[in-house]
Amino acid sequence: MGVLQNLFGKADQDEMLADYMLHVYTASHTGCLRTENQDYFYADGIGTREEEKECHAVAENLERRKFFAVFDGMGGEAFGAEASAIAAHTLAEYIPQLSEAEDSELLLMINRFADTANDRIQRMIEDRQCVRSGTTMVLVCMDDEKAQVFSIGDSRVYQLRNGHVVQITDDQTVAAEKLRANLYTEEEARISHDAHALTAYIGMDNRGIGLSVQTYPAISRFDPLLLCSDGLTDMCTDDQISTVLNTKPVHPAKALAEQAIANGGYDNVTCIVICPAEYNAHNEESALSDTSEEG
Repeated sequence: MGVLQNLFGKADQDEMLADYMLHVYTASHTGCLRTENQDYFYADGIGTREEEKECHAVAENLERRKFFAVFDGMGGEAFGAEASAIAAHTLAEYIPQLSEAEDSELLLMINRFADTANDRIQRMIEDRQCVRSGTTMVLVCMDDEKAQVFSIGDSRVYQLRNGHVVQITDDQTVAAEKLRANLYTEEEARISHDAHALTAYIGMDNRGIGLSVQTYPAISRFDPLLLCSDGLTDMCTDDQISTVLNTKPVHPAKALAEQAIANGGYDNVTCIVICPAEYNAHNEESALSDTSEEG
């Protein structure tokens, strides 16, 4: 900070610091039909999901890498909530190592985290004497230049570009594989019974082979990002998601969760919205001061 004060005036300094600021919004809701929330998240500056505070908003700087993740415990499987919580808390343990890793080592460390979470879920399965359990994952690593996206399963990352959301991640489901093989149309894939048949998830490796996290080309960090469980995307179209984000609500993650609930809320819904400082500048103060509303 002293260097900035010496080289620049206060207005220039404030403008430069704003370039390194993020506003992070989270919301997680059980939904209208479920009795248990099997979703979990991790967000830098917030931590893991707290049961008593389902909506959060914070301002974060980019002095170091920041990490954000959504985990969706497998619906219908035993102990899905426990599996997603194990993954989220394991990620929290790995944050110091991930933050300090060289760029060339980051994927290796993320795979190591996923394998550790998988092994812990496997031990939980054995202790609970259930047939299987697990969780999906989407993870965003953000620094002052770019955002890197990683995934396992069918939770998604979107980016808002020119007023429209663009899906960054690829679903790992039977329906998605059939779509990519031109065996399904997009509509057939959406309504198929295969739509939620996962082909990869944390907790599936019971032979110690190791998981392989999906990676994607780095994307700009200067456009809003959305991480979400399928409780949002099953209830809301891409156009509806775009419309909500384009209105620049005070708390965009909460607004998206509320839209999913209004559309039926058949499943748990969890959202993290990460915005550059200028995206919501006109109403950021009210959002960042209100961190205890329920989603």
